[in-house]
Amino acid sequence: MNLASPKRTRVFKTQGFTLIELLVVIAIIAILASLLLPALSKAKTKAQGAFCMTNNKQLQLGWSMFSTDNEEWIIKSGGLDALLDPPPIPPITPAQERDISFVTGTTVNHANWVIGTIDRNPSWTNIWGIKDGLMWPYIGDHKVYKCPADKKTSKSNAAKKDPGRGVPTIRSMSMSCWMNPQSAWGGGRVYRRSADIVDPAPSNTWVLIDENPWSINDGWFVCDPTQPNLWVDVPATYHNNAGGLSFADGHAEIRKWHDKNVLNASGTGVPRDNSSKVNDLAWLIDHTTRKL
Repeated sequence: MNLASPKRTRVFKTQGFTLIELLVVIAIIAILASLLLPALSKAKTKAQGAFCMTNNKQLQLGWSMFSTDNEEWIIKSGGLDALLDPPPIPPITPAQERDISFVTGTTVNHANWVIGTIDRNPSWTNIWGIKDGLMWPYIGDHKVYKCPADKKTSKSNAAKKDPGRGVPTIRSMSMSCWMNPQSAWGGGRVYRRSADIVDPAPSNTWVLIDENPWSINDGWFVCDPTQPNLWVDVPATYHNNAGGLSFADGHAEIRKWHDKNVLNASGTGVPRDNSSKVNDLAWLIDHTTRKL
């Protein structure tokens, strides 16, 4: 009797990774991540810088268009002494009405290029601080007023430089205090009409600047030529220690700052870092106005 031979099943023995092999793979991944993440972060910062420069150019175009539409008068700017908080816009005094009547030749209810402040309620997260400003008809998009790298919110903590998880603030840009101010700061040349900007030349006179999130309040950036050792207001350093500026001739650029006190600033009134090889404050003053 022939018996059928039993079927033989071939068994393959599988071998997994050893603990050492897993650790080696994890170490390789960690090394690659450490190499790639800084490059990705730098690329993101560059992209945000390009976006910021585009915003500055767009605001600068609005600034120029306003001047063209209003017999070369520069759009009004004002500091805390001319602060208007929305909503609603408080009544403007007769003196203010006369001062800004060039806009339409009649009473105007919008005093500055932007109104309100960005360091306290009610206007720091309120879009009407932008929409009620003189610049708005030429821009029409509130996102243009804030750098994408500015993460400041309504729950920010300046002491800890913590942006917080609150409502994003609406603006990171400020205007030079020498550009047709409601009240002159004093000590420097004030520009009332675009034709007044001849020294420094328009290509060397900045109009709008990205301001440090812990320094910014009103839409007015003070750079005082009579105080060569004090940053009254402080520029932003979002983009690898650099920040955006736009100039009266229409161009914009990203300026790298070297002053350690600017890089570490958590408020206004910052002394100049005399140990820095590059005098950033002298550069900014030279591109702002001329001492009287």
